[in-house]
Amino acid sequence: MKRKLIGIVLIVVAVSCLCLGQGEKGIGAGDLTETAYTVVVDTTLREDGSLIEYGGRVPSGSNIFDALTACGILYEEEGGFVTSINGIEQNPSENIYWIYYVNGELGQVGAADYVVEEGDEITWKLEKF
Repeated sequence: MKRKLIGIVLIVVAVSCLCLGQGEKGIGAGDLTETAYTVVVDTTLREDGSLIEYGGRVPSGSNIFDALTACGILYEEEGGFVTSINGIEQNPSENIYWIYYVNGELGQVGAADYVVEEGDEITWKLEKF
């Protein structure tokens, strides 16, 4: 009798653990949607600069930092501002900073707050102000 009770309790606990977190979100077709985008890193401000283009896919709802990571682009950020991309650092003493554009338009929100949309071209450009 005691073994049977322990077995029932274990089954109830196991089923409860499996069901936790499956409330409103659950697993559905919408959770598997991905967004295609392009990232361009523009360092042509430098003498040895270049334009490098990367393509990728991220889950819907991903931000620009997620897109950089998915492309394998190494970056450093401080307080939401990118300070280095692929080892190339901004230089505040010379007013040179990393700035991002989406589809040719200057980013209007922080990179962590911009949700990547299908077909976006995200350009990170090293610029002097």
